[in-house]
Amino acid sequence: MTEAPASRRIVIAGAGIGGLTAALLLARAGFRVDVHERVEALSEVGAGLQISPNAARILIDLGLEASLDASIGRPEALVVRSGTSAEVLAEMALGDTATRRWGAPTWVVHRADLQRALFAAASEDPDIRIHLGSVVEGASEHARGMTVLVSRRGAMEDVSALALIAADGVRSKLRSMVTSTRPPRFSGRAAFRALINVEDAPAALRGTKTGLWLGPGAHLVHYPLRRGTLINIVGLVKAEEGVDDWATRTGPDEIVHAFKDFAPLARALIAIPPTWLRTPLYDRPPERSYASGAVALLGDAAHPMLPFLAQGASMAIEDAHVLARCLADGATNAAASLQRYSKLRVPRASRVQREARFNDTVFHFGFPASVARDIGLKLKGGNGLAERYDWLYGWKG
Repeated sequence: MTEAPASRRIVIAGAGIGGLTAALLLARAGFRVDVHERVEALSEVGAGLQISPNAARILIDLGLEASLDASIGRPEALVVRSGTSAEVLAEMALGDTATRRWGAPTWVVHRADLQRALFAAASEDPDIRIHLGSVVEGASEHARGMTVLVSRRGAMEDVSALALIAADGVRSKLRSMVTSTRPPRFSGRAAFRALINVEDAPAALRGTKTGLWLGPGAHLVHYPLRRGTLINIVGLVKAEEGVDDWATRTGPDEIVHAFKDFAPLARALIAIPPTWLRTPLYDRPPERSYASGAVALLGDAAHPMLPFLAQGASMAIEDAHVLARCLADGATNAAASLQRYSKLRVPRASRVQREARFNDTVFHFGFPASVARDIGLKLKGGNGLAERYDWLYGWKG
């Protein structure tokens, strides 16, 4: 591949879901892309992701459905239950119904499987270079564009570029170039994640539906992965902050105790995994801007959010789509293009952040507020629940 002129080169910090999706979309738009990822090898650590129609359509447009076919699950419904009684409160149809309603399917996929597919597609693109063990340390703008400072195995390098995209996560080192440096806030909750073989699950929970159990102070999510051979289990509980930002392996005691008041069927599922990945949950208040000059934030670097709307990965994918479109439309003025990206993304991502915080409260109501919530869900039903989220899943950018 010939060296890209600075006027067509975009540097991305971070090879996560958002960074790799952005690289593919920018390359499609005619840019040369350098992706710098601090780790030496991409990790298999992680668990399931829910990719809603607003994001699945972007991955399909990138041609990734075939490479993901063996990995993705296609849930036929979302079943919402009372955590304490196991009563079904609402069942929202997904599957073909979701595709007809929102124009794209709902997928569930292991994070590692999606990242692997994105990485493979990016590695095959002649206009994308991925540098592992490489850290973007900062950047400076000047009359001729931008110089990005990169550290790789102890050596420093200056890279000329049109723009820098910080897709380096909730604790982004580059976000201070755009907005406040205050640390992310701890939510008071942790996510416990585990994978089990489908045959080990209670028979009533082995189908192709996503389960959501709402209870006092905790809630439970489960869905099938890898063509129904595995079940991903996520328990969201009250927790102390701890010392680890990502996932640490732990035994079952804490999560089993957190779900002691749930129905027997839910407790039976929780009791199966001998070990769990425990992740403290952080977010930030909505920001006013995701861009400054020729630097923009993407994904968790811009708008980390709690998982109570299952939109973290989908929002990063949406960001990538809008970012690439804005830069393609105004390639001669990166700063103006990134300001347009910011103005388009801030209202929507901020709403999702707020809605996730709202669900944190509603999902975990105790008595008597939980009674009113449950009655409301039963009255709304599956169709009403779908209407509630038309604004989210029906987005086409």
